[in-house]
Amino acid sequence: MGHSTINISFVLLIMGILASRFTEIRAKVGKPIKGDVQVNTSLPMIKSMKCVEVGSGKQKKDLLVMDFECKTDYQPAGAEIEIKGELTYVADDPKKAIGLWAKGKTMDEKMSLSVINFLIKRCAIQNIKIADDMQLPVPVKLPEVIAKEVKK
Repeated sequence: MGHSTINISFVLLIMGILASRFTEIRAKVGKPIKGDVQVNTSLPMIKSMKCVEVGSGKQKKDLLVMDFECKTDYQPAGAEIEIKGELTYVADDPKKAIGLWAKGKTMDEKMSLSVINFLIKRCAIQNIKIADDMQLPVPVKLPEVIAKEVKK
């Protein structure tokens, strides 16, 4: 029986988020919580952006890789959750995106909305899991079922 070789290649034709992953998760409980606690969660922030070439030959493609960070702070307890990660993005014009980033740490509106909205969801889900594991108040208001009042 003979062996055949299959060449598998892919072409990225669409713009948008290709992948994301967390690279560092840090949490601390702080002091015991008594009374009201103020929970402040920052919007995810893009800390850096670089262009990475993938593929070979005619299949070469430039991708953007962004490092991000999101923090949640509990006061006066001193508890905190910090999430860092990276996101890979397929851009229409990666060189232009890198140029915008180099000039003023900005992105075009379409990319910015896509990236930040994706990271808000991703980080919020992780924050809820970590807060629950650490027995901290969840940093996002969750739906709550309450008893129905009975009229007399």
